[in-house]
Amino acid sequence: MIRGRGGEPLERGDSNPPVEMEETIGGPHRTPRGDDTEDLRAAMRKFEIPPFNGTDPVGWLGKAEQYFEIHGTPSYHRLRIAHICMEGTAVHWFQWARSRNPTWNWERFAIELINRYSGRKATNPFESLASLKQEGSSVEEYIEQFEVLLHK
Repeated sequence: MIRGRGGEPLERGDSNPPVEMEETIGGPHRTPRGDDTEDLRAAMRKFEIPPFNGTDPVGWLGKAEQYFEIHGTPSYHRLRIAHICMEGTAVHWFQWARSRNPTWNWERFAIELINRYSGRKATNPFESLASLKQEGSSVEEYIEQFEVLLHK
C-alpha cells in the first residue's frame, strides 16, 4: 500500500501523490517519492532515450534527464549513455568535444550541446523569447514559436 504524507494511505487513483522538486538543466521537475518511484520505473522499462541527431537539443536533454531521474542513473554514467544516443555529425562533435576536456561532466555537456545545436547561447535563454515578433506568421505559428522558446 502506498502511503501519503503523515502516513495516510493513498488510493491508486489519488491525484496528489507525494512529490519532491528537483532542479535540472531543463528546469524544476516534480519527482515521485517512495513506492511511486518503483511503479514508475517498472512502467518505464520499455522506454529508451531517443537518439540525438542535432535537432532540438533542449527537448532531447529534457527527455534524457527524465529518463535518468526515473532510472536513478548516476551522473558519472550519463555521458556514456548520451554518447550512445548520438547520431550523424552529433557523434563526431561529441567525440571531439570530449577529447578536448577529459573531465567533462553532464552539466557542461548540456551547456555545450545547447550552444552547438540550438543556435543560441545557453547562458541567456530569454533573449530569443524577448525578441520574438509575429511578422508574417499566423497567430497559431506565433504561439507555437513562443511555446518552443518558453520551454528552452
